[in-house]
Amino acid sequence: MRSTLPHRLWCMNLRSIVILWALLATTVAGALPAQDQVVRTAKVHQGTPIAQLVGERPESVIEIAYERTPPLLVLPPEGTSRIEWKTQLYTDVVVVDVVGTRSRIDDGGTWVVTDVSARVVEVLKTSGRRTLLAGDEVEFLSQGGQVEVGSKVVRGVVEWALPFAEDRQYLLFFGFGPAGEMKVGPSSSYERVLDTNFRSMLRGALAEVTDEPPDDVIAAVRRADGGG
Repeated sequence: MRSTLPHRLWCMNLRSIVILWALLATTVAGALPAQDQVVRTAKVHQGTPIAQLVGERPESVIEIAYERTPPLLVLPPEGTSRIEWKTQLYTDVVVVDVVGTRSRIDDGGTWVVTDVSARVVEVLKTSGRRTLLAGDEVEFLSQGGQVEVGSKVVRGVVEWALPFAEDRQYLLFFGFGPAGEMKVGPSSSYERVLDTNFRSMLRGALAEVTDEPPDDVIAAVRRADGGG
C-alpha cells in the first residue's frame, strides 16, 4: 500500500498557508482606516471667530489661511549682499536656539499664533535698547500654528513662510517694539541647515539660501556691523 504521509504533509502545509493568508488579510484590513475615520479638512479665510467655525463646520480639521500677503523686500545696493544689507537695516541681530513653541488663539479669537521660546547663542549686533547676552532666554511671537479646540484641530497657515521649530538654530534680524518685545518676522529670519548654510523663512519665489556656510555668514554680519 502506498504511504499517505506525503499527502498528509501537503494538506497540512496548504492548510497552514490558508490560515497565514487569512491572518495577514485581517491585519492589513485592521491597519486601514474605516471610511468614517478619514480626516476631513475645511480651508477657510481668516476673519471668522474660531469658536464659530468649530461649532458650525463638520470637518475634523479647520485650516485658516493668513490674510496678509508676503512682505515687500528691499533689495540691497549693488555690491552689497542681502546679509550685509539686513545688518544695516535692523538694529539687533542674534543667533538663537529655539527651545520651545506654544500655539494659542490670538486675542481677537480669529487666528492662531505661536509663542516661540529661545536661548541666545550669540549677540552679533545690539541697539542697546534692551540688553541681551549669550544664554539669555527670550520669547517672540510667530504667526500661525496649531491648536486643539474640543475634538477638532485648528491650524493657522501662512502659505509663504516656514514655521519656527524646536531644537533648530536661527539667525534673527529684528528690532524691539514699544513694550520691549522682540519684533521678529520671516523675511528677516534664517534657519541654520546643518553646517551647510542658512535659509530664509520665506517659501517659494521669496526663498533665499545663503551661498556661504553659517560661520562665514555670521562673520559677514560682524564685518557689516564694523566688528571686523
